[in-house]
Amino acid sequence: ALSEDDTAVVSLDTYHDGRSSYVLLCTPLGTKKDFHTSECGRSYDVGWDAVWAVETGRREDRWIAEFSIPFSELRYRAGDDMVWGIDFRRSEHPHREFSSWSNSDGPTHDPSYFGDLVGLSGIKASRGIRLMPFVLGKYDVSNLYDYPLEPDDSGWDAHPDAGLDLEYDPFANTTLNLTLNPDFAQIEADPNQINLTGSALFLEERRPFFSENANIFRMPLPLLYTRRMEDIVYGGKATGKAGGARFAALYVRSEDLPRDEYGGALVVTLDAPLPDGTNDYVAGIYWQDLGGNATLGAFAATRQGEDDHGNVLAVTGGAGLFENLRLTGLAAVTE
Repeated sequence: ALSEDDTAVVSLDTYHDGRSSYVLLCTPLGTKKDFHTSECGRSYDVGWDAVWAVETGRREDRWIAEFSIPFSELRYRAGDDMVWGIDFRRSEHPHREFSSWSNSDGPTHDPSYFGDLVGLSGIKASRGIRLMPFVLGKYDVSNLYDYPLEPDDSGWDAHPDAGLDLEYDPFANTTLNLTLNPDFAQIEADPNQINLTGSALFLEERRPFFSENANIFRMPLPLLYTRRMEDIVYGGKATGKAGGARFAALYVRSEDLPRDEYGGALVVTLDAPLPDGTNDYVAGIYWQDLGGNATLGAFAATRQGEDDHGNVLAVTGGAGLFENLRLTGLAAVTE
């Protein structure tokens, strides 16, 4: 596993707020990984998948890594004489040796212990756009053996399909994600699990539309479980940061598949049309940094179906009492 290898790590606190950072790492063979942290390194967003390059070289007594990180992959406040937080770290797991340029005493990936990167000027904030369309076609030959065939029916049914994912940065500190009929066929399957309890399994979210910037919705209790949003028709998500505030809003429309009495999806045959039922999901969250490693957040979500609905309101927060002790709390009402 990459976490058990010899790795070189570069961490960037582009807002210089001591709370969030981008982390990029590689091994001597050039294997690389990246993720985003928040809450002073306590919350990880592995859904952040940047486009960057690294070159490595080996010497008799050392190895070298050169990172190339486009500014367009990072979010920051543009201006003259910018100051970022930065740290360099090496984790040599086989011999349990760990070293850091500036964060030698603090928790791993905690940007409040980073050094300063100065001399950044004349760099404009990027407002990029990414389009990820897909087109899919298939033929259904399952009715070749249905006799008699209808007139002008060859027994071949064509099923074209298409969809689109879009990521756009309307402002330097805001990201907008839109999805239309998304295709999740290439997503890694869930590992097999045996559940001997009376509670449902909590499965990790692997779909990029939901996993990117998902850490902003993380609270002491998982009030937003996106894996229940299936068969998505379209959706949108906005995430951003302004000063000491972070915010996110999510909207998804999904179709309902017919279910049996135990909650399992029924097999949909060719002569059984899908139901007309849909679900609309709306969720929003707002975080405010209070200083002194303290945060306060408000969360609201609703689900509206044809015959039922659900609502939840919550207030959450946390504060670091000591270096290794943090107090968190959450109060919620549901309907």
